[in-house]
Amino acid sequence: RDVDTGDDLRVALALGVGPYTAAASAAWTAPVPLAGQ
Repeated sequence: RDVDTGDDLRVALALGVGPYTAAASAAWTAPVPLAGQ
């Protein structure tokens, strides 16, 4: 697959991705952008 689902992201986090990727995943899945908060 070319597109990661939420489950794929959770698996990646569980496997130990870097903090940047974790932050990017959180920002990507958040309903509201985190910037400016």
